[in-house]
Amino acid sequence: MTKPIPLSLPSVGFFEALAAFKAVRSGWLTQFGGEVHQMEKNINDFYSGNSDRQIQTTSTSNGTTALHLALLALGVSPGDEVVIPNLSYIAVANAVLYCGAKPVVVDVSRDSWNIDLNGLLSSITQKTKAVVLVDNYGVRINSEVFRKTLPRNIAIIHDCAESFPAQVTKNGIGGADLVTLSCYANKVLTAGEGGAVIGNPEAIERIKILKNQAQNPKQKFSHSELGFNYRITNMQAAVFNVQWRKRERLLKRRQKIFQWYFAALSASSIKWDTSFRNDSTPWLFTILVENSNVSITKVIELLKKDGVESRPGFTPIASTAYLVDKIRISGSLIHSNELSKSIISLPTYPKLRQRDIKKIVNALQLAIGH
Repeated sequence: MTKPIPLSLPSVGFFEALAAFKAVRSGWLTQFGGEVHQMEKNINDFYSGNSDRQIQTTSTSNGTTALHLALLALGVSPGDEVVIPNLSYIAVANAVLYCGAKPVVVDVSRDSWNIDLNGLLSSITQKTKAVVLVDNYGVRINSEVFRKTLPRNIAIIHDCAESFPAQVTKNGIGGADLVTLSCYANKVLTAGEGGAVIGNPEAIERIKILKNQAQNPKQKFSHSELGFNYRITNMQAAVFNVQWRKRERLLKRRQKIFQWYFAALSASSIKWDTSFRNDSTPWLFTILVENSNVSITKVIELLKKDGVESRPGFTPIASTAYLVDKIRISGSLIHSNELSKSIISLPTYPKLRQRDIKKIVNALQLAIGH
């Protein structure tokens, strides 16, 4: 029997295990171990290398807590509105709700699958405190364009969970006030879990306090406000630091896999995100199933029978039942609603071989009847 092809497989092995073992043996298991400091330095050096802005980095327990802390550090509070794309992972909306603010949902561009600038501008009111730009499926947003267009009093958070480790721009973090990252198991670089926030030093210093139960850094067990336990562990950071040293190799391999997909699909009518560029990140190869009599649910089912795991696109935020009375919808959501019914993500991870890609594409074409 042919071995099934999973959607994602972490590229971790002996050296990640050894690094985690050494972290455990050191006796430093929490955020105060040296691996956490090194992780933050690696990320900060990466983003500040070509930047004329002073920036800092702090680690977090995951990408969702990174978003929550970023929103809090930029002053988002009850009564505020935060604009987010309708097509994105649910964590973005949840993070806004954690702050007591209202998510304002706008459509995405049909071309890039990322938040539509004109729709965003139309959604702004006096209550708008911030916007969250999400790099859907690794396709990078130029946050500098948004910064030049948006009023200066509106903060920009750039959620690069799916595009890291692509640099936001040659100018560090671009037009964003804060950038958030995720190191979840299916990301290009993983720590199992984990995340980070990069940006304005003043905001980062506040995040450092908030993520540690809002404890006064100069006085043990002194807390002046509500805080959180959003810290990463030394073992997770140790795994990340090994991944960091492999990042160029991991990225090149994923780029090769994308090229294999492009070649295998070139003669078919199957489409993918055409806005994917060299500065985007080959995170998860995602296609559009259009002009087919077969639903994506059925396609996913047929692929599974052929030993290929796949998954549908994100459920639109506005279509999520528990959020209906907690959000404000601005404008038409036609593109995000249509895309969500047509998107399928295919296996993407460095251990895939060209013959695996051919098998996946053959199974896909049989499933959709192309």
